[in-house]
Amino acid sequence: MNISTTKKTKYPHHMIWITDPGHGWLKIKREEYKESQIEASGHSYYDDKYVYLEEDADAQLYLNAKNLDPRLIRVKFQYRESPIRNLNHTPIEEPSNEQ
Repeated sequence: MNISTTKKTKYPHHMIWITDPGHGWLKIKREEYKESQIEASGHSYYDDKYVYLEEDADAQLYLNAKNLDPRLIRVKFQYRESPIRNLNHTPIEEPSNEQ
C-alpha cells in the first residue's frame, strides 16, 4: 500500500471557523460583514475588528450570500469556553457621533 504524506491545505478564504466544546462561529472582518448586507441574529458577536457569526444560521446566511464553500475555511478548535462568548451580541451598535 502506497501512503503519501498530506500536503498542508491552503485555504482561499480569509476567515476562520472558531469552535469550542459547545458552539462555533465564523470569524469575518467587520467590513466584510457590512458589505454582505445580511442581518445577523442576536446569537452572533462582534468586537472592534471582527464579527463572529453563529454557526447554525448567521454563518450560513453569510456563506450563501457570498457563495462560499464552508469546506474551504480553516477551523480553530478551543478546548475550553471561547472568549467570544464575552463579546457584544449583534446587531452591531456603532458609536454615536453626538456630543
